[in-house]
Amino acid sequence: CPNGFEAIPQLTERLVYDIPTPTIENGQVKNPYAVDSFPEQLHKPATDHNDFISITTGGLANKIADCINSGKQCR
Repeated sequence: CPNGFEAIPQLTERLVYDIPTPTIENGQVKNPYAVDSFPEQLHKPATDHNDFISITTGGLANKIADCINSGKQCR
């Protein structure tokens, strides 16, 4: 990165889906499940995306920014 570039904090989100385990009947998946509806992308999770908008304001927003900017693993 060029001099003066400020790194953008990394935000990791984990989504967990509580779905029934797929079952096979007569060689076919009886209850298939896919996160997205793009069969041409083979339902690969790498094609998924997420948007994040922070609506945190005031002191809490500053506390979060300070923690992230300190390089700590914030929780």
